[in-house]
Amino acid sequence: MDRAALAVIAGLGLTGLAGTIVLATIVDDPPAYGRRAAALAAWGGMWLVQRSRDRSFAYYARGEEPYASLWWPGLAAVVAGGLLQGLVVYAITGDVA
Repeated sequence: MDRAALAVIAGLGLTGLAGTIVLATIVDDPPAYGRRAAALAAWGGMWLVQRSRDRSFAYYARGEEPYASLWWPGLAAVVAGGLLQGLVVYAITGDVA
């Protein structure tokens, strides 16, 4: 992916984090569905940015280059990112949203 697409994905992730922080700051006891909505909105944007590149890779890599599974790296990223998000929100708001 080009740098602009990676920057958009990083920006969407930071926007999702900011949304979680704002929600935790404004609402005393933020509901779980509010946090999930912020996460899904960020993920939806990321998916839109990378889907065309994913499709073109899958099309042109037929038989020549295996399409490697990203389940384990993705799971590790989700766990590490979730812990980091929890720490950041706790440091700012004093409560894990």
